[in-house]
Amino acid sequence: MPRTKLPDVLEMAAFVRGWLASTTASDDLVRALEAGDVTVLKLGGLALDESLKLHYHAWKLVELASERGRRLSSSDVRELVGRGDVPSARLEDLWKARVVLVRPLGTYVHLPPRTPATGLKAAARLGLVDAPHSERQSAEDAPDIRFVLANTPSQEIDRATRGSDAWNTDTLAYERSGVLITYGEDGVPIDVARAELSEMDPRTSDVWRLLVAKTLESGTDDELVAITVQPGELALAMGFKKHPKGGVRGEDLVKCADAMTRLERLWLRVTVDVTPGTMLPDMPGERVASLETETKVIHVIRRGSARTVDGRRIPRYWQVALGSWAKVWPKAFAPLFRSLVELPANNATSVWAKQIGAELAFLWGLRARSGEAQRVTVRELLSNAMLLADVEKLRARGELSVAVERFARTLDSLLERGVHAGWSYDKSDFERMTAAERTRRFFDAWLGASVIVVPPAAVLHALAGRPPFVPPR
Repeated sequence: MPRTKLPDVLEMAAFVRGWLASTTASDDLVRALEAGDVTVLKLGGLALDESLKLHYHAWKLVELASERGRRLSSSDVRELVGRGDVPSARLEDLWKARVVLVRPLGTYVHLPPRTPATGLKAAARLGLVDAPHSERQSAEDAPDIRFVLANTPSQEIDRATRGSDAWNTDTLAYERSGVLITYGEDGVPIDVARAELSEMDPRTSDVWRLLVAKTLESGTDDELVAITVQPGELALAMGFKKHPKGGVRGEDLVKCADAMTRLERLWLRVTVDVTPGTMLPDMPGERVASLETETKVIHVIRRGSARTVDGRRIPRYWQVALGSWAKVWPKAFAPLFRSLVELPANNATSVWAKQIGAELAFLWGLRARSGEAQRVTVRELLSNAMLLADVEKLRARGELSVAVERFARTLDSLLERGVHAGWSYDKSDFERMTAAERTRRFFDAWLGASVIVVPPAAVLHALAGRPPFVPPR
């Protein structure tokens, strides 16, 4: 069944306002919406657009219950759960039977078949329907901000896994910022490795970030532990839609398995200064001040039994640990925005948002704890986001204006997603851009312009609970 296209922002807000006005909602809230102020619907931990969608889905569920649900009397409910009031232990049975207390309607309702799960979870999150404890937890969704590592090797692994454009396809090597990453595995022919590398895309870096985030959540900042991940877990975390018959689509499971294969084939060579006299667990009896090492980016310790999916054999799970580089390199932390991981990677708009958003996250983790606005040039931001090649291609086709507009639209969309709290060009740099417009100087003026970006309060609050980065001496 095709997905119904959501109305625009004003239509969603008007729909929500209509229902709020018919309930006991505060007059101030309704008046604010009538005046066009949708920010009053902003929920903690969610970007404004996601908050508005959640309100819309929740009230659509109430509308569905009102128009198509069967209202139940007290005696009907007692027959379902026994005598007396409905104990929380029985809510699970009611929930499974599609019977919920719809608070705005003031009654229990038997919901129709194929009631959208999205609306039901949204209504549970807003407290519009009663839900068992387990469902209230799932309705809260995954935290909007998680953490990944933001030290130099971690950043370069992230960038290297966004695509193959920055790789030397002859040597199967990526080198940047003093970090060398190579691709390959004993027993894998070079032509096979080269073909695998050519398929690298932003979804590979999404899987990388999810592995790091789960590793950090499973251990402590000082102890990085092995984790177990399943293909379906990765697919859902990346926003892949469930199959209409339940579960995850086979093609999406295969994409996750391919991403894991590419990550497992990565090797990292770095030289790191460590605390003088440090004893490393894999070098017993030796104390070192610096270390040049080549190690796997990740170690797959164990694979679950394989099953056939879309004609491919893929493991049921992987037990994974970060390579030894993660133990010796000084740690830094950056936020991982769930809304960016869930973006698709099949169009330029989403790819730019994912990759520029990732770079802003690194900026917040390393430089923005004071809360001050940060300055970064367009060239630096696009280069780090691995998007300069895209810009050059557009320029070669005479479409530089497309790149400039896409850059601005991307930053605007990242504001809506809560990745930053505001942006602008430096005033004098913008004046130079304006003066150079329609001349050959414009390209350099734009790339050299500084962008001023404000870190969001939610990120600053989250970072306050993490130790600050101490760069290697």
